[in-house]
Formats: sequence, C-alpha cells, structure tokens
Amino acid sequence: MFPLMGLVFMVIVLSLYFGSRNYPIQGGHYDEVEDLRRQIRELKEEIENLKKRSVWRPDMPIRPEDLMSRTEVEDAVIRMFVATDERDWPAVESCFTEPLTLDMTSMVGGSPATMTPRQVANAWAEGFKTLDHVHHQVGNFQTRVDGQRATVRCHGVAFQYRAGIAAAVKSRTFVGTYEIELSRHSDRWLINRLTFKLKFIDGNLELEKAA
Repeated sequence: MFPLMGLVFMVIVLSLYFGSRNYPIQGGHYDEVEDLRRQIRELKEEIENLKKRSVWRPDMPIRPEDLMSRTEVEDAVIRMFVATDERDWPAVESCFTEPLTLDMTSMVGGSPATMTPRQVANAWAEGFKTLDHVHHQVGNFQTRVDGQRATVRCHGVAFQYRAGIAAAVKSRTFVGTYEIELSRHSDRWLINRLTFKLKFIDGNLELEKAA
C-alpha cells in the first residue's frame, strides 16, 4: 500500500507544480523541465501497473472494519499453519469447514480432493509421523474480503527435518504459493479451500524413507 501511496503523492505534487504555473524555460533549464515531465509520465505509468497488481486502489476507501476483517482472515490462515507445525490436530480440524477442498495437485497430480477436517488432520499426522520438525513460513499476503467470503494468496515455505538419520541431507524444503478461500461462520473465519502451487522442492526428496 505505502509504495503506491508514495507514488500517488509524488505525481500529485509534481503535476500541481507544472500544471498550475507557467514555468520559465530559459537556457539550459529546458532539458531539466522536460526530464521532470518525463518522470511524471513514468510515475503515472507505474501507478497504473501497481493498480493492476495491488489489492488496494486510491479510490477504495479504507475503513477500520475493513482492516479488522482482513486481520481476522489472515489470523485464521496463520492459525492453521501454526497448529499444523505444533501437531495440534484438533486445532487444525477447527480451522476448516466441513467439507473442504484440498488441492495439492501441483505436487501429487490427480484432482483436488473433497475431504472432512478429520481426514485432512489424519493425513497430515500420518505424513509427518517420521519427521522431527515441520515449520511453515508464510508472507506477502494478498487478501480480499467480500462480505462473508474471503480469499488469501500468499507465498509459503515449508521446512521438514529429521535428526536421527544417516543421510547427509536431513531436511527438505517446499517453496510455492498458497491460494486459500475462506467463509465466515458466526464469529470465525474458516478455510473451505486450500490450494498449494509448488514452485520447487530442495533437499532430501525421500526424507521420510531415509534410514
């Protein structure tokens, strides 16, 4: 939000300066003025590009309740990742609607699966059983709230580690993007669709099988 607001402010100031007065162009000043005008044009183009990529626009009013809803949505997403890392499976289940859609096709192929929260928690518990540590780190949130529904797109890195194995490489890292859909139920936001789009995997690709 802040880089875009800064660009808007700069364009307004420069445009007012050159648009509201007859700037004297004398001698060597002509090139300087033309350079500043060129900078204004480039700033305006950058603002238009940022508008297309950003969830915020200058014409969108920011209300305290909007910020509160966005924080609640992002907290719901973070709560799910923290509960997973702590292997608090009842807490993981409480983060989802029933049923929900789990889309890990970028890693395993096939089609998105419709599952219950209990099935998701059991699958993750089984998959992480041999791992000593699991750590998810998410950021660069792009969050949209529309009434009782919300979407979150964020970057994510998942680290997995096994200490007691003979293999030289004792960890594995998944890097990708999460696309998450949520709906509001009473006073809570719950995840109804979780999609992971894998970019790459690094480390021991058979970590769970290593002896």
